[in-house]
This record gives sequence, structure tokens and C-alpha cells, in this order.
Amino acid sequence: MAKKSLFQYDNRNDYNVDAHSRPTDGSSVSKVSHEVEFNGVNVVVDCLPQNCEVGDMIIYDKETMKHKLLKMDTYDAASFDTDKYIKSNMFWHVTVTGVGLFLFATQSSARWAASNEYRIAGIDLTQAGSFTFLSTGYQAKNSATTIEWAANATLESVKAQFTTGNGAVLGSASYNSIAIVGSDLIITVNGTGTNLVTIGSLTGGAANIILTDYSETVRINGVTIETKAHRSFQGSTVTSLFGTYFTNLTFPATSACYSVTKVNRSWWTGVALQVMKAYCAASGSTSFVSDITANTSAPMTEATFLACKDSDTPAEVEVYTRNKGSWDNYLRNMLADPEDLKGTVGLSYGDFGERSKARASIEVLGYDGSWKPAYPADYAASQMGVTVAGYTTGFEPGNLYQSNTFEFASFMNDEKRLVLNPFISAVGGTTLGGSGLWAGGECNGGSAWLFSATFGILNYNFKMSSYGVRGSLAFKF
Repeated sequence: MAKKSLFQYDNRNDYNVDAHSRPTDGSSVSKVSHEVEFNGVNVVVDCLPQNCEVGDMIIYDKETMKHKLLKMDTYDAASFDTDKYIKSNMFWHVTVTGVGLFLFATQSSARWAASNEYRIAGIDLTQAGSFTFLSTGYQAKNSATTIEWAANATLESVKAQFTTGNGAVLGSASYNSIAIVGSDLIITVNGTGTNLVTIGSLTGGAANIILTDYSETVRINGVTIETKAHRSFQGSTVTSLFGTYFTNLTFPATSACYSVTKVNRSWWTGVALQVMKAYCAASGSTSFVSDITANTSAPMTEATFLACKDSDTPAEVEVYTRNKGSWDNYLRNMLADPEDLKGTVGLSYGDFGERSKARASIEVLGYDGSWKPAYPADYAASQMGVTVAGYTTGFEPGNLYQSNTFEFASFMNDEKRLVLNPFISAVGGTTLGGSGLWAGGECNGGSAWLFSATFGILNYNFKMSSYGVRGSLAFKF
């Protein structure tokens, strides 16, 4: 005889008394007065907004061909029915206007924007030659360098003149490089400006040199766009480069990020209070920092805050008094306001990944003839997912996208991290808060927003830097 799995009780006492009747090796649902309780192992319920709790995993029922919710606090891997259900490894964290936003368990690492690649071809080493070279890569020399060689020189000796390092010909060795491919030189340039390479004054064996800028050839959704115009993926906003190609989308960039006190703290706006508190306890500001005045400074240490009580400066006394002498209250005022994020950093809020998916479709031609993502972080997010032969579940690569900053603020708070991390660990995922994560929003041409795990804040950094990428899924109930 099948075990009973549905129960109804008039009150909480009856529910508690009848605990022995509910199965411990299966799932059960109990209606207790007007509330619903889920018990047992691997409890699966209908995928409805009212059934969602933080950490629920969206799954797919292969028999009914419908999406369901797995209550992760009842999850038992050994007894989970993988023949009937497809796990997504995606966890619900918030519902917005009838859309559930689910967070993927694992992450990868990628740059927010692609490098610029160049080819220098046509060098004649049988005769002496020279040309001038100027790179605007990251921390590169800001004046032209003469590259020259004697007759019968080696290409390696020419390459050696393109020195790397801060202030060198190519700039930072961590971000810029040069390689020999066949009889050509391949240059990779990263930077916060135009990332442009130019040559001139071609003489002798350099007279027939051809410089190819591969950023000039891109394609969007498989359609090639070749305008012979240099594109600086790391030094220009998406709108300025590709806005005209997406008629129904805009790609806003903003350096504004408002706290709960309605002031713009930009890149020192907290989203994980306990992490920010731990950092500020050791390395916070030892100078006065107001919580009601726009600034981009770290919050004060506790000692600095407490010293405001006896300050001769009225503004310092006011901050102490208004926060009732509580350093925690002061720090809470430095947290991001999710409602304001929808209209500032999170301007992409409400598109449910459309901007991220659009960026993921933009490719740049590589020197080797291959197509590479112009926005690697977005592309990395789009390649995450779960594929099961014969089933279209909505979890497959292409349906996921890079989280926008509003979503970051909604799932990076301490309470949600504490709930989500054990569930993420249970499926072998990467827990929240251990590493920096890119967001989908741009700050400006050279920078994009991210969650800084070290400080517990929303921050921004250069698009040429590599940080974690974690896919999200917008599921319409």
C-alpha cells in the first residue's frame, strides 16, 4: 500500500503530535491551519511563486513534462529519483513581477570584455628597416618607439624590442603580450582607454608592412559587421559600440550606487554586512566618513566612529547621535538600497537577462580566423547549464545570463548567503562570497560592476580583469 503523503491539521499542536504518522523515507505535504509544511526527503512541489522559498531548486519532471521545485532542505542525493527528475542546480532567491530568478551553483572566470588583437605582417628581414610603434594598452609607454633592424636580422630580435612592463613599449606584462606566428607578429593589448596600436614612418624592410586590427570585424547573432572602425571593447561602453544593432535594448552605464540613506557611495556600497564589518574592523577608515553624504570611502572603524561622540565637529557628533552610538547602525546605512539599484546600477533590472544575452551574441574575429566572444563574462554565463539528451528543460546553455547588480544585492546579503551556501555545497557548487563576481552592469567605458568578496561591497574594476562569472536564469511562472 502506498504511503500517505498529504496531511491536514487544524492547528500546530495537532501537527506536532502526529509527527510519527508522516513518512521519514519519503516526502509529505501538510496543511496546518492556513500554512503549508513540507516534510520527509526530496519533497517536490508545483513550481508556483507561492511555493518558493530561498534555496529551492527548479527541476524538470520528465513524466509530466513540467517544471517543479525541489525543497533543498529535504534533499537526499542518494535517494533522489534521477530517472524521473532532471536537476538544474539552480536555486531560487527572489521573485520579481511573476518571474523567479534562479542562481546557478557553479561559476567560471573570465574577462568582462575582450582583448584587442593585431597582426603585423610583411616584415622584410633581408634588408634593414624601421617603423614607429605606439600602443595605448594598459600602462604602456605614452610616446612612439622606433622599432628597427639590420639586414638579415631575426624576427626574434625584432620582437624583443616590444618590451613589456609598466611604462614599456607594450605596457603591463600581465595584460599585454607579443608572439611570433609564422613570419608575423601577433600583439594582444588590454587597457582602460582605446587599446589602440598604431604604426608609422615605414622605411626599408618595413615599407610593405600591413597592420591588421581584428577589432574591426565583429558579428552579432551570426551576422558579420565589418565597418573598418576600431572597437575598444575594454575602453568603450556597449551602447557606443553596438547600441544601434539592438533596436529594443539600451546598455546603460552608471557610476551611481545608492545606499539606504539615499546617497551615492558608488564603489563602497555594502551588500554583505558581516563581510564588510569584518573588513572595516581591521582596515576601515581612521578619518571621519559620513553615512549621509555622498563619498567613495570605506566606512569608519568602530573606534573612529565611537570617537565621534566627543568630537568638536558637529557633523561627527550628529552621525554618532543619529545612529544611537551603534557602529552596526552606521554600517547598515552604507548598504545598497535594492529599490534604488533598480534605477541606478541595476538599470538593466527588468530585462531578465536580455542585455547579457545580447552581449553574449557579439563576437570578434581572432587573428587565427576563429570567432571569439567580445564580452567573455556574458558568454561564459550563457554556456553554463544542464543538458539532458531528448529534453528541452530551459536549463540548457544559452538560457542563462550574467546577473545584473540588482540581483547581486538581492542574493549577496548575509541572510541569503547563509541559506544558499549549504544547498550549493550539497550539489558540489561554488559557494557565494568566496571570490569576486562580475555583474552585468557597466560603470563606464573601462570598468564594470562586480561583487567584491574581500570587502562585502559592490565595486567596479577594469573590464580587462578576470573575475568569477555565475549564471542566472529568469523563469516565468
